[in-house]
Amino acid sequence: METSQNLQHKQDNNIQIFDSKLITSLMISFERVGEIAKSKEQIKSIISDVKNEFPKVSDEDLIKALKKGSLGNYGKTYKMCSQEVCIWIRQYLKSIVRPTDNLPM
Repeated sequence: METSQNLQHKQDNNIQIFDSKLITSLMISFERVGEIAKSKEQIKSIISDVKNEFPKVSDEDLIKALKKGSLGNYGKTYKMCSQEVCIWIRQYLKSIVRPTDNLPM
């Protein structure tokens, strides 16, 4: 049985392998929607949630979704959080996938 400390260590190690471009893109997204990331942990948490929710989606597609979402392509953002970012990614994936394709989720 894993302890919460072991799980946290695994999560921290997974965060370290994320592409720095994805981290930078998320930070820029915060700026575009008029917010400031409260901490590194907030950024890590959002990226971890996104990676868990969309394990087969490339960082390149995630970055494109972040850019489009933070520029308002999917509506106004009232609060920057994992839920909002996941909505952007789902909208982006719908826009690039034909009905006969399988979503890369």
